Amino acid sequence: MEEDMKNIFLKVLLILILSQYSYSSEKDINIITSNFPPYSFNENGQQFGYTTEIVKLLLKDLNIKVKINEYPHKRAIKDTLNNPNTVIYPLVKTKENDNLFHWIGQVSHQQINFFKNKSRTDIHINSMEDLKRYRIGIKRGSYIIKHLKDNGITKIEEVN
Repeated sequence: MEEDMKNIFLKVLLILILSQYSYSSEKDINIITSNFPPYSFNENGQQFGYTTEIVKLLLKDLNIKVKINEYPHKRAIKDTLNNPNTVIYPLVKTKENDNLFHWIGQVSHQQINFFKNKSRTDIHINSMEDLKRYRIGIKRGSYIIKHLKDNGITKIEEVN
């Protein structure tokens, strides 16, 4: 029930925001996403995912035909900040980017998990301090990189 209410709330907010474009003199609206399964991902040239489906339904309800473009995360953020009439999803809200965007609503709660090879019984992570001993692979442009660096973790490999 709570998920249904959240979806209704998000739909109403997005309709209110996007509806201004259908009546404005601006003709173009850009919608940008990045590969972030299960929320948004590309399969055979088409966008899918939980938030993608919400966005597609809202666009259909508003009779707005627009292509959803997928870019690497850093570029998606840069393009959104530098181009008017641009919407980005999904995006993690942080202290650093809170004032940079007009936030519509929360789609999900993020929990950060670290994974290791099952055969590596020597790796034990119980604190941020423990992470300092290991090389960490993380998605390029991820918001968590700054948090790790702020906590003295320097062995970070950004990957696509």
